[in-house]
Amino acid sequence: MKKVNLRKFYPSLYTKDAYIFLPDNVAAALWEETKRERAGYAKIRYHRAYYSLDREDGIERFALHSPMLPEDILQQKELREFLYSVIRELPEKQLKRFYAYYVLGMKLKDIARIEGTDAAAVLRSVQKAEKTIRKKIKNFLED
Repeated sequence: MKKVNLRKFYPSLYTKDAYIFLPDNVAAALWEETKRERAGYAKIRYHRAYYSLDREDGIERFALHSPMLPEDILQQKELREFLYSVIRELPEKQLKRFYAYYVLGMKLKDIARIEGTDAAAVLRSVQKAEKTIRKKIKNFLED
C-alpha cells in the first residue's frame, strides 16, 4: 500500500492535501497515466498544436490524440470478434433484419415490404436481436 496525495494528481479538485492509501499497482497505474498526460501536454506545447490546426502534416492530430496502447487494441479486437460471433449466432430471420436495418440503413417499412410482412414484426425482430446482443455483451464484459 502506498500513501498518495490526491492534490498532486487532481489539483483543481483538491485545494488542500488529501492522502489516501492505494494498492501498489493502482498507485503505479495512476502515476503512469499522469506521466502520459503530462507528456501529451508537453508534445502539444512543443509543436504549438494548441492554436495551429491548419498545418495538415498530422502533428496536431498526433499531439491531440495519443495512440492507443497495445492492451486497448487487443481488448477492442477481442470485443469486436465476440460481437461478430454473437451476431452470427442470431436466428436467420433476425440476422437478416438486423443487418438490413443497421448495416444497410434500410427503413423498417422497406424491410417489411421486401419480406412481405408487417413493419411491427420487423421492429420486434430487430429489438429482440438487440436485446440478445446486449445481454451477451454484458455477460462477456462482466467475465
